[in-house]
Amino acid sequence: MKDRIGQDLAADETAPNEGRDASQEEIHHLIVTAGWTQFLPEVFSDELSRQSALTKAWQNAEDKALYAYDDPTCDDSCRIIEFFYLVTAAYLGSMVDVAHNELRVKTQPDLRARLPDVVAIMESATYSYPKNIWPDGEYNRSKNIIFSD
Repeated sequence: MKDRIGQDLAADETAPNEGRDASQEEIHHLIVTAGWTQFLPEVFSDELSRQSALTKAWQNAEDKALYAYDDPTCDDSCRIIEFFYLVTAAYLGSMVDVAHNELRVKTQPDLRARLPDVVAIMESATYSYPKNIWPDGEYNRSKNIIFSD
C-alpha cells in the first residue's frame, strides 16, 4: 500500500464557466486510488503491470477507439482513472461530463452494448460500487443540516 495518496485540485476547477464542477472528477481519482484500488486491486488497480479488470477494460476501450485522452501530464495510471470517471458519468447520465470526445460512449445502454466489461465492474455483486446518484450540486440542506440556537 502506498504511504500517501493525494490529488490536486485547482481553484478554477471548482467554479468553471461551462457549468461543470471538476472537483467531482478529482475527488473520484482520490476515492479510486486511495479506496477502491486498496480494497480490491485485482478489480480496480490503475497499474498496468497488475492487469486488473479496470486496466483491461481501459485497454479494450482504447483498442476499440472508444476512449482517448491526450493530456501529456497524465500517465497511463491517470488515464485509467480518467476513463473510469467518464464511464461512471456516462452510466449515471451526466451529459456535461461526457460532452467532449474523450469517451465516445455516452449512455448506459451504449456502455452495455460496447463496453460490457466495465459495466460488469460497476455492477458486480461482490461489492457495491456507487452507481445510483450523480451529484448535481443541488442539495436540500434543510433536510440534512440542523442548526442549533
